[in-house]
Amino acid sequence: MLGSMETNVSIVKHLMAASVSIGTRLREERERLGLNQEAFAQMTPSGTRQSQSNYEKDARSPDARYLATIAAAGVDVLYVITGERKTAAPAAFNPILLRQVVEGAETALRGKR
Repeated sequence: MLGSMETNVSIVKHLMAASVSIGTRLREERERLGLNQEAFAQMTPSGTRQSQSNYEKDARSPDARYLATIAAAGVDVLYVITGERKTAAPAAFNPILLRQVVEGAETALRGKR
């Protein structure tokens, strides 16, 4: 027996989102922010275009530190991971805020050594 039309639409949307990879959604978000791989990578913990390329090709999976860093830059991490947007598109890229987050994370990590 079929469920309600709303339930069926929700299931179809979920299946369609699952068919698109995390790497593809990550690339979509980077492009939405108007950045090439090199510029985007410089704001991430790895800092290399090759690492960014590997994430976007699904050759590697991003870790929590990477995801937290890109979230601070305006990436909709929920969308990257699940394919679903729960809110409106995130605000425009804020490189100053991202740099502050990265510097704070680096300082915290140095303190743990």
